This record gives sequence, C-alpha cells and structure tokens, in this order.
Amino acid sequence: MQNNYNRVTRQDWLVISILALCLALPTSILAQTGRPLVLTVPTYSCATGAITFNTTGGDGSPITFTAPGITRQSVFSQSGIVEEGLRNDPKPITILATQRAYTTSLTFDLAVYCLVSSFPSPVLVSPIDNLTLTVGEQLDHYDASTHFKDPIIYHGLGYTPAAFRAMNTPPGLAFIDATTGASKVAYFTGAPTVPGVYSVTVTCYFYPSITNDLATSTTFTITVVDKPVVNPPSGSNLALTQPTYNCSTGAITFNTTGGDGTPIEFQAPGITAWTTNPNHILDACARSCADVPPFMISARQQGKLTTYTWSRQDYCALTPSVVRVNPISDMTATVGQGIYYAIGAAFSSSPTTNWSVSAQGLPPGVSYFFRQEGGGSPNPTWALIGTPTMAGTYLVTASASANGGSASTTFKYIVTSATNPLTLTAPTYNCLTGAITFNTSGGDGTPIEFKSIGITDWTGNATQLVDRESRTASDVMPFTLMARQSGQIVTLSWNLKAACGRARLGVDDTDGQLSLTVLGNPVHDQLKVLVAGVPGQSVQLRLTDAGGRLLEKRTIESAGVREEQHFRLDQSSGGLLLLQATTSTQHHTVKVVRH
Repeated sequence: MQNNYNRVTRQDWLVISILALCLALPTSILAQTGRPLVLTVPTYSCATGAITFNTTGGDGSPITFTAPGITRQSVFSQSGIVEEGLRNDPKPITILATQRAYTTSLTFDLAVYCLVSSFPSPVLVSPIDNLTLTVGEQLDHYDASTHFKDPIIYHGLGYTPAAFRAMNTPPGLAFIDATTGASKVAYFTGAPTVPGVYSVTVTCYFYPSITNDLATSTTFTITVVDKPVVNPPSGSNLALTQPTYNCSTGAITFNTTGGDGTPIEFQAPGITAWTTNPNHILDACARSCADVPPFMISARQQGKLTTYTWSRQDYCALTPSVVRVNPISDMTATVGQGIYYAIGAAFSSSPTTNWSVSAQGLPPGVSYFFRQEGGGSPNPTWALIGTPTMAGTYLVTASASANGGSASTTFKYIVTSATNPLTLTAPTYNCLTGAITFNTSGGDGTPIEFKSIGITDWTGNATQLVDRESRTASDVMPFTLMARQSGQIVTLSWNLKAACGRARLGVDDTDGQLSLTVLGNPVHDQLKVLVAGVPGQSVQLRLTDAGGRLLEKRTIESAGVREEQHFRLDQSSGGLLLLQATTSTQHHTVKVVRH
C-alpha cells in the first residue's frame, strides 16, 4: 500500500525552506495576529472518503498537517483521501495542524460523523415572537429553546445532542445556552443599553461537536426604545437622549433627537464646557469613583435649551462585564502524566447568573471540565483535566462569558516527552481476516509511522492487512516490523506461522479465547458475525440498540471452530447497535454501525 503524502516534491522543499525562515522570526509576530490557529470539524464525504481539513485563526504562514490513515500529496495538503481500510473499519483519528512552533489538535470520529450526518436537522416548532423593550428594562427569561425540537430521540453516542447560538443580540442582553438536568435550555436575559431595531438570528445545532451541518435557524426582531426624555424642552423639538458610553474606556457620545438642523452645542459639568463636539472621554475618577453624582448634560440650539440627567453607575450596572483578574501561567506537563489545573479564578463577573467557557488549542488528551454553579458565583468553576499524549508547545486560548460580557487569555502549554524509548511490541493479528495492528510502547509522543515489507510502506495508520498469499503460504518467512518516530527507527521480528499455527490455512485459532468479528461494518439490512475461539462451548448472543432495547437473543448450543451467524435488522432503525457474546467464563461486546 503506497502512501503518496510521504513523497516530498521540489516545491515542498521550497515551502519547507520558507517555513524554516518563518520559524526563526520572533514569536511576537504570532501574537500580532489576534487569534491562534484552531482546527475545526473537517469536510468529509462518507461515500468517497474525500476529506478536507478546516482551520480558523493563525498568522497566514504555512501549516503542516498530520493525520493517520489519510493519503495526501504532501504534509502541507489540506485535502486527501481516507484509506479504504480505515473507511471500512472507521475509528477516531487525531488531526494535528502546526504553524510556526504552535500545534493544535482535533479528534475526528469517522464512524460517529457518518452516523450523525445521516440524521435530519432540528425542527422549528414555532417562530419566536418579536419583542419590544425599553433601555434599562430587565428581561429575566425569554425562552428560545422551546421553539425547536430534536429531529429524533437518540441516546448512546455520549455527545450533547443540541446547542444554541444567537447573533446580533442587543448590547446589554445575554443569550444563555445551558444544560438543566437532561434538558437543554436557551434564553435571553439582561437589560438592553442601546436603542435600536435588532434582527436577531437564533440557530439550533444538532450534535455540533461532530458536525455543524445539522442546523436550523429562525430570525425575529428585538426593538429597544429609549427612556422617556428627562426635562423635555418647551417650544422646540430638540431633545437629548441617553448617551452612548463605553464602561471600559470612558468614551462618551452625546445623542439628540429632533431639532432644526442648525449647530448644536453641548455642556456637562465634570465632562466638558460648551462645545459642538459630542464626543468626549471621562477622566479617571468620573469613570471609576463610586460616589460620582449623576451628570447633567445640556444641549442648546438657536438659544433653546434641553437637559438630560445621566448616571454612569446605573448605566454600567446594566452592562456587567467579564474581566480577566489573574493571568494563567504557562504550564508544563509530561506525556502520560495526568493533570488537573484550575483556571476559573482567572475570570470574574458580578453580578453573575450563568457562565459559558471554552478552551481552544489544548494538547491531545487534555480537555476542560466545567460545572455551572448558578447565580452569585463571581468565578466559573473550571479546570483543565486529562493526560497529555503528544509532546509539543501548544498555544491555548481560554475564554469565559457571562451576562453579555466576555474575556479571554492565552498561555503556553508545554508537553515534554516521556522518558521511555519507543518500542515495538507484539502486534494484534486476526489469523482469519489478516487484519494486523502495529503496537508500541514508550516514545516521545510525536506521530509514529509504520512499515513492513510484504504488509505496507511507511504509513501513519497502525492498522493494515496482510495479503492472502502470506496468510496461507506454508513457507512464509517472519516479517520485520518497523516503527519510525522523530527520525528514529525500531524493529521487531514477528512470525506469522508461530502466531497462528494451523490458522494460516484459514482456520481460526482455538486457544479458548472468545473472539467476535463483524463481517462488514457499517452494515445495512443484515448483520453477519463470526464467533471463534470457543469450539464446543455454549454461546449466548444478544443484539441491542444503543438505548438498551433487546432486538434479538439466541443461543449457540455447541459452537464450531468458526461459527458464522446472521441477524436480520428489519426491526432496528439506523444508528449504533451493540452485539454481545457470552460463554460461562467470557464475554465480548462489539459496536455495529447501521446505515
């Protein structure tokens, strides 16, 4: 099996040279781009195996990709083909993208993706009614989630089935997407701060962690009207309205309505004397001192005066912000070493009702843990947890949001190599089908490639197939298995005849170890399964769906050396099935994906 992505062309060497120059530049260049590189869900065709890696952020310099079991033209190619063996027996794969010295990763489950992609999109049950609010009017809970429903009730994948997003929410309002018990809730809360007509789009995603294609949206209008004018003028249509203010920078803009079109002058003691400029900056105390009294803003046009009383404290209380109160220090861990690192204390918001958190760019094997504490908690309960599996320097961005405000911070997560050298161990081999999986221990956590003459050329896919001639020939010689990591090669001599004995002639090993093999997976209307390893023993077979519902149960009174069983799947819907084989002393379960 030849993998074209390992062939480096002259053009590749040119790009590699350019990349090397980029790596020599100061890392501050990366910081100037604003957002780190992040892998998103790839574009994948379950029918053809065509796959395209997708990214966001980054600094525009070349990106190298690593993905086991995918054939590409070069390490810089974003597109390729998932190898046939992996398509026939789909598994989760880890995709890596490296730009300069930073690496981001994404675990992509081929089987689950193809299963979920066959589902219909969420259903819009009813439109969301338009809403009219006044500046400063508190909105406690305007529900959006009840207007949608999941297309099917499906459990067992271990993923949250639905998520909600809202776009163009008025300033001061927050959109909360949370889980209550086993239910998803999504609603608007807060108090608007800026008048206007806002066309708000709410989108319901079905299994968003797997594919973003299953989504349904609806749009409605939130109209925010200004507060009644304080001290309205007499004999003139000119009126001051609530100013526009930035609680972080102190920038303020005086706003008016009406008037006769002639120049307008403004005055506000503590902000500015009479001027035609409506834009100003509050001094340090005016924008931070707690005892600053309300400002009396005046506007005059053609000698006619109007005023507006405005409180900076009241305005900013309606727009609570999330702030980063503590930096997150760079972290160091070792491949294979479990970690738990609390990062919630880095962020704070008051008052707080619901937190939303995320972490992007984490090393493979590390995820984040979040527990919603409810109202009143100034910090999110949030930690990084897991066991790093790959060495490298990862640029991690942690973000937190609550009540319409958000903040983020970036730090380095440095994963060092394990101390054990890379070693090849005995492969996992199926004497009947010829499927072989290269096994290793130790190593530095970087990608491993495998090779064995008569099995495969260098490939990142550890699962391969021994050809039929080698499986059945009586004079087949031992294979030399090779593994390569960071330029270092280790070998292992493996004797197929010794591993299988008479099984090389097509008879499965009869060493008393129960084995259960699905012949073709995913399946359609019929499931074929091979039971082996327990000749003469009684074997009970149970086929259930992912929810635990029993579809069929049967007993093999005295199993043969190779016992092939067929199941009709007329009564099961598409999805994940579980097949369990049990003897008096052993049991074995396999997952079956039905299209």
